[in-house]
Amino acid sequence: MIAEDIKLIGQFIDHDTSHKDWWNEYKKGEKFAQEIKKKNALPLKEIYKKMYDDGIHYLRLHFEGGHDEGGFDESFEYFDNDKVNIDHSSIDLNNYKPNGWINIHKPLQYQDKKTNLIQVFELVTTDYSDIKLTESWLVQKWYDFGFLEEWGSFAFEGHVNGHVEVSTKDGSYTVEADETFESYEGKNFEGNMFEE
Repeated sequence: MIAEDIKLIGQFIDHDTSHKDWWNEYKKGEKFAQEIKKKNALPLKEIYKKMYDDGIHYLRLHFEGGHDEGGFDESFEYFDNDKVNIDHSSIDLNNYKPNGWINIHKPLQYQDKKTNLIQVFELVTTDYSDIKLTESWLVQKWYDFGFLEEWGSFAFEGHVNGHVEVSTKDGSYTVEADETFESYEGKNFEGNMFEE
């Protein structure tokens, strides 16, 4: 096996959460990891270009969740330039599959326990398999890109539902969602049912 190359992207300090710079350092590390993960969307450029040339100008996918479960639905909606829905049964996704192999970008980190310095590295591996383009494959790419990272594992007391819409022309996107939050309040009453 040939060793894989890794590249240093940046570094930050893992402060205790009570430290005044904790949040800034945490956001710095998050930014490095996100830069790497965004590169996993690169194979979509070729797919989107083929779709756009074929008249599919927008992709939309619904998501919802809450109380520790949720995610994307597995069925895309396809729209033309005027955002008129295109009949799903007329689309053969394999016509849009990428040519060649796909690189996968992974963020790795190393922490020096003495200094709490964390270094963020990028590992690039190549997927040599013949890609079978399916909606499930596209959904996974949207997960990898991080569209739903704001909600993580949907572990909150509430519910969210919405959709992501991507333009195949340039990869621009909008995320629209409605959230509800549940609140719990303890109650304690005392009294007497009878007058004395």
